Amino acid sequence: MHEHVRRLLCARHPHLGLVAALRRHPELRGEAVIVGGAPELRLPVLAVSAAAAACGVVPGQPLRQAQQLCPQAAFVSVDGGEVGRLRADVATALGCLSPAVETGDEESYCDLSGSHAAYPDEGRWAAAIARTLMETLDGELPAVGVAGTRFVAHIAALASEPRHVRRVPAGAEAGFLAPLPLGLLPVDPAIGARLAALGLDCLGAVANLSPMELQRQFGAEGLVLHRHCRGEDEGD
Repeated sequence: MHEHVRRLLCARHPHLGLVAALRRHPELRGEAVIVGGAPELRLPVLAVSAAAAACGVVPGQPLRQAQQLCPQAAFVSVDGGEVGRLRADVATALGCLSPAVETGDEESYCDLSGSHAAYPDEGRWAAAIARTLMETLDGELPAVGVAGTRFVAHIAALASEPRHVRRVPAGAEAGFLAPLPLGLLPVDPAIGARLAALGLDCLGAVANLSPMELQRQFGAEGLVLHRHCRGEDEGD
């Protein structure tokens, strides 16, 4: 791969708050776990285990609502110090495999531009990063997406499945995004509703509009929308 071709990897992994909670309470592995605090607190759910998600609990819900949906769940608080240490561990581990790394609570990004001496191709390099995340976070292989921009890599990871790498070839970003729904755009729901009101039903429909029309409708954010939907960097 040529050095000038930008390639980014997005890995969606278990929320670091959940990983920290299960390290504190290993007896809860495989059980319904809700991270955020006691249900009587007026706080949102931060993270959930697979068993709690199966009951309909999602991050952002009030803890009290989560208790109604999943009364058998264990509610645990957030250990900010342990989450910080986990984030540092992830950054250190991935930093051994990629020249540029960004870690978040449930997504991490790595620069795969260029080549890596230990791995003959991008697919094996991406798989090595996935294995490293799995080992660092005591979990399963994450869902991974690789593409030419951060947004497309993120969407590819969403479209992937755990233990899989979804790679979008350079130049194929717009085609990959075209049939996908507007709800994937990182915009205020009010903007999404306005796009739908214009008769736009997928990212490709937005990409086919002129950037000037989107700028007229949405200001500077319209230009960002257009670049996202075309699979371009915001600065392109």
